[in-house]
Amino acid sequence: MSWKILRWSPFKQTVVFLIVGLLIGMGTAYILPQTTGDEMFTGIGEQLAERLPQSSQRLEMFRVIFVNNLRITLLIVLSGIVTNLIPVGILTANGVVLGFVSAYVGRQMGFLFVLLLLLPHGVFEFPALIISGIIGVQLTFDVRQHFKERDWEGVAKQTIIALRKHLIKVVPLLLVAAFVESWLISLV
Repeated sequence: MSWKILRWSPFKQTVVFLIVGLLIGMGTAYILPQTTGDEMFTGIGEQLAERLPQSSQRLEMFRVIFVNNLRITLLIVLSGIVTNLIPVGILTANGVVLGFVSAYVGRQMGFLFVLLLLLPHGVFEFPALIISGIIGVQLTFDVRQHFKERDWEGVAKQTIIALRKHLIKVVPLLLVAAFVESWLISLV
């Protein structure tokens, strides 16, 4: 693999790596034997069950979903301080899990079911992930020169700008996504 890929625009890096993750996850779901897929899906389900509240209280579910997504998107953005490999790596990993779950559930329940389940909150959550990735990768580019010059004030300034962008562009999407997702999960 050529390292030139890491010089692509933040948008291109974000979208390409997320799609690669989705394709890897979907391919894995189709290639693995049914029993292995069942075990992986059960493991993912157990991890989700640990994070979600036991009650079907929408407000608590909203809080858990929002905080989890906020944590992931902030990690994507702030890891851009170090290198653009981390934001795109996190996006790829999320893509793998989402691709695997979508393909696995699609094989069991049909792709229309998956589409109906993912589409409403995916309309908000996917753009939030993509925008976070763009902000994180752009932060890598923005702080690189400041690091070389040991300009810590410049690094801090660029980080604050990135966090402001996250607050204005990503957090509203996460709020809507958490609302829609908590409403849907409580109905299922």
